[in-house]
Amino acid sequence: MKILWVRVPPCPPFFLILSYIYSNMQYADFYNERDILSEIKQELKLEQLYVDTLLKEGAFSHYMGKAIELIKKSGVDKMSDWFEKWYSKEKTDMGWVNKLPDCPCRLDISNGEPKSPNKNFTGPDPILKQFLHPGAKWELRSKEGQQCCYDSKGNLLTGGYGAGTADKESPASKANAPFHFKSDVIPFFIAYYLDGNKHGNRVDQYIDVRPPNVGKNCPPNAS
Repeated sequence: MKILWVRVPPCPPFFLILSYIYSNMQYADFYNERDILSEIKQELKLEQLYVDTLLKEGAFSHYMGKAIELIKKSGVDKMSDWFEKWYSKEKTDMGWVNKLPDCPCRLDISNGEPKSPNKNFTGPDPILKQFLHPGAKWELRSKEGQQCCYDSKGNLLTGGYGAGTADKESPASKANAPFHFKSDVIPFFIAYYLDGNKHGNRVDQYIDVRPPNVGKNCPPNAS
């Protein structure tokens, strides 16, 4: 009996397919045909974005630039309407924030080198883009999505634009990066752009639904 071998084209692992389906279900309102971001969906080609983000470090930045270009083309009025809808929806469901771990009040600093005082937080990593968290020098992140930002002395920033913002979708792994991109990153860039590329009322709304964590009995420290 002769056995016939059939070459099957490679396909994404099953967990990738499940994650992609889950993502589209959870964030379907972000990417329907009537939505401002429908053009972004077509341009990003989400399936390829998902796989590329797993494989290439620079893919996320590339697609981020594409998204921002399309956001700007959409016009201020459409972006403003979209952001108001997004903000109103997010405001109705803030229970997830309470499930995130508290930030450590201080970094361990020895010979000028900071270390994480809690093994459940990765980092500290330097803040490379100051416009995201002005006044912050380092950040810690938990796998659940908590972001903690610290000043040059290693003290937790508990308020102001330099403080860390909670992420509804954690960027802790490359596999989850596209979900974080849709849920947390795009809305911030829309808010920032609507405020005239600075921190203003729209960014304040964003922070209202992605609030900084103040730790347990940490002293107030606003940037």
